Amino acid sequence: MRRKLVVALLCAAFLPAFTTSASAADIVEIIAANPKLTLFAAAIKSAGLTDKLKEKGPFTVFAPTDEAFKRLPGKALDNLMKAENHEQLVKLVSYHIVPARVAAKDMDGKMYNTKTILGKEIEIDADDPGEGIRINKVKVTATDQIADNGVVHEIGRVLLP
Repeated sequence: MRRKLVVALLCAAFLPAFTTSASAADIVEIIAANPKLTLFAAAIKSAGLTDKLKEKGPFTVFAPTDEAFKRLPGKALDNLMKAENHEQLVKLVSYHIVPARVAAKDMDGKMYNTKTILGKEIEIDADDPGEGIRINKVKVTATDQIADNGVVHEIGRVLLP
């Protein structure tokens, strides 16, 4: 009985130090840990944007699911991943990233344009409650995967700049 009490006291004394000092994952880690975003994670890496998305941010990433990438015509994804098409891949991935933290509640009931890190605008449309949130008319399928440097929302299609 005494041994259990000592262990409980030690856990109570040291556990908060470990749990409160741990930080949330960054955008790259959130995306890499999501089994529905493996192709987008690979695209981020191939585009050389991993370091950018590990910065302080904040960022909002509208991440196409693997199913969204599979909807691209023909061998578009394979072609994008080739070295000679690196610049196109950078543009494509950059078009999915907004340099601000935009949670679902921030979009709710609004319709507006915002710039991506590519410098091009995307349309956020969440003013019709029955339609959910749409980015360039593409449905957001999962919201608010919170990272320490931003937020990730899953989308059902790849956005084309």
